[in-house]
Amino acid sequence: MNYQTQSQKISTIILSTIVVVLAIIPAFNNYKYNDHSKNWLNHDYGKNLLSSTEEYSVFMTEGGDNQVFSSLYFTYAEKLRQDLFPYDQKGNIFKKIYGDLRYVIYDTLQERSHIVNKALFTGQEPFYTDIRSQKKPYLVPYALGKPATYLTWELPEKQLLGDFYYKNYGLMYKIQEIRYAVIDYIETLGSANINEIQLYLQEKLGRNIEQNEFNFWLDQLKQDGYISQSNNTILFLKSYPKPFKKEPVDNFIIRWDEIKNLEYFDYLSREIVISYSYEQVNLLRSQIEELQKIRRIETTKNKQELLDTQMLDLWDELIKYADTIKKIGYDSAGTLHNLGIFYLNVPETFDFITEDYMSIAIESWENALESAPYSWSTYNILLWAYVKQAIVEPQNSDIYFEQFDYYVDTMTNNMTHWKSMSKDITKNPTYKSIEQLIEIRKRHAQLTGPRVIEQKNQVTQMINNAQELNLPVLQSYFGIVINQINFLDNTPQEREFYELWYKAWKLYQNNPEFFQWHTSTLGELSAYGDLIEPRLFLITAQEADKYLPSLNTVTENDLPNLISMFKIANATENSTLSSKYRIKLLDASKKTLPQDQYSQIKQQIDSIN
Repeated sequence: MNYQTQSQKISTIILSTIVVVLAIIPAFNNYKYNDHSKNWLNHDYGKNLLSSTEEYSVFMTEGGDNQVFSSLYFTYAEKLRQDLFPYDQKGNIFKKIYGDLRYVIYDTLQERSHIVNKALFTGQEPFYTDIRSQKKPYLVPYALGKPATYLTWELPEKQLLGDFYYKNYGLMYKIQEIRYAVIDYIETLGSANINEIQLYLQEKLGRNIEQNEFNFWLDQLKQDGYISQSNNTILFLKSYPKPFKKEPVDNFIIRWDEIKNLEYFDYLSREIVISYSYEQVNLLRSQIEELQKIRRIETTKNKQELLDTQMLDLWDELIKYADTIKKIGYDSAGTLHNLGIFYLNVPETFDFITEDYMSIAIESWENALESAPYSWSTYNILLWAYVKQAIVEPQNSDIYFEQFDYYVDTMTNNMTHWKSMSKDITKNPTYKSIEQLIEIRKRHAQLTGPRVIEQKNQVTQMINNAQELNLPVLQSYFGIVINQINFLDNTPQEREFYELWYKAWKLYQNNPEFFQWHTSTLGELSAYGDLIEPRLFLITAQEADKYLPSLNTVTENDLPNLISMFKIANATENSTLSSKYRIKLLDASKKTLPQDQYSQIKQQIDSIN
């Protein structure tokens, strides 16, 4: 071999090595993005769905790819769970329980879906002589008796589907008779007031409950030995038979913790982890809320400590799932939006959590808008949060309002590219929903400037030192805070404000000008009772009576104060106080007004009641 041939051979080897290395480097760098060797997510999810249903069940899946196609594969291809009756709620893949959707008009489909769903809940199967027909289906009872019915998602308009509720088991919701919800409610508590239980059932059903049907459900539970009754208290005796010996989640195949590159998977694969984690957040939240109810009435110290430990353990687990959602669901706008709302409500939902999660809520909404820039509801709540934080933390208001301005500009710019929006964005209801926030942002200097601080100091000094009332100053300062009260919820500023108002009422309630301002203002605010300190309504309703005129001296000019006091008493939800001021107002109206005007005001009062 001559020197030239050897040199060519070496060059070829070097060149080949370089090419191989150049090929290996991107393969190595991109391996984590393309490695699906451990992606058994849809496989495991499908099996977990099936394991969340008992034997001989109707299995209804929502029309999403993950739910429908994994269920289809296991029941049709692998022939698992042949005891099930699988349907999909969009009627696309499994048996067409709603007829042929391509030939059924929308109104007919809406009516038919309610008929079919209610039939399935009661153990009847739909059949069609012609699946393209607009006629209602025949409903035939299942041959082996009524099967249990399970759904992957709760159905809307539940009040149209009968006296049922949705009970979560693993990944599925079982249709259960509403009476069993009584057991769910009192099993942890041991007992509950009968009125509380009735309200709970109404919330579950989505409609008002007649007293005779409520009594019928209670009687059934008593006959079956599940409950007993002592006066207005329902006592728990035993639980109803559960469909599973073990909780379905105990048999779940969950191995995504082994996947190191999960955040790089496609959206549908990650959606499985996101959905499961969000369901766990909701489930753990419910469990904590039940323990909190017990903790509030528990008086034994060691039991209190045990409950505190249990709640903290559940909270740590909940936060773990929430962190998974943030990491894996970075482009799941809907879930991030809801997660932000969860964080926002933490202080009101959990008694034992003192940490402020508002910054994490804001981060969730900002991330949601990165992946869904046309999510108008997310803009709305994010802008509200910026205004709230600017008011609560005035030292950081410039930072929050800079972000506020950025997202208002982003929102309006995106609206101009949205086909369904009108050309004049400011006339669109979506934009109008944030106009008040924009106005507050414009007036922020006026609301927090030196003049307001001076007024606050004047009011504080006036009330604390029991000085003579300066009503204009008090009205001006209190009016500014009332306009912001929605943003001060559960903050030191809110508590400080109400303490001032309580003291002002105690000091100046016998001053006619203050009394009139106080009652008229509080009467107007009664329509927003959830935002106002309830104690303020109560002390006013308890003490104001002595400052109102008697029936012998009442005039038509006194009616505005009486109307305000009736609204205030009604806001206390104390039937005795409400009835007292209602009678006083009606008597005064009848004495001072013509019959037709009296009839009008009586009709208005009755509508408020």
